[in-house]
Amino acid sequence: MTIYNFYLFSRSGVCLHYREWKRDKKATICKNLQEMKLMSGLVLSIRSFCSKLSTDPGVQQVDYFKTNQYNFNYYETNTGFKMVLNTDLNATGMKELMYNIYKVCAAAILTTSLTKELDHISDHLEYFEKKLDNLVQNHPSF
Repeated sequence: MTIYNFYLFSRSGVCLHYREWKRDKKATICKNLQEMKLMSGLVLSIRSFCSKLSTDPGVQQVDYFKTNQYNFNYYETNTGFKMVLNTDLNATGMKELMYNIYKVCAAAILTTSLTKELDHISDHLEYFEKKLDNLVQNHPSF
């Protein structure tokens, strides 16, 4: 089992954080930025697709979709932040992992931006990256 990469998007679709672990196909910086825009567009498209096909008036959300190569795992918070975790087909327990990542993210990054301590945001990002790596690398699917 393998966890390939992680994206964190703001409510407006801006990629706030990207991390990759076991990815065979490495992207250059330019391609990486393009990939982030494509991923953001995919998230928005999937959300729109689900709401248009819904038979229920409530909000519809995709948890994941599967291709023949990978799983696209998706988690959206009540505040509109979106997370994507790409894994191999055999990875399990991603919903719980993503919820735990969100708890770390909320403690490290989101509270920083709410309190406007922008001079210390790099410290919080380092803390978040360490916690993120710890959560992912200790997960059974890693």
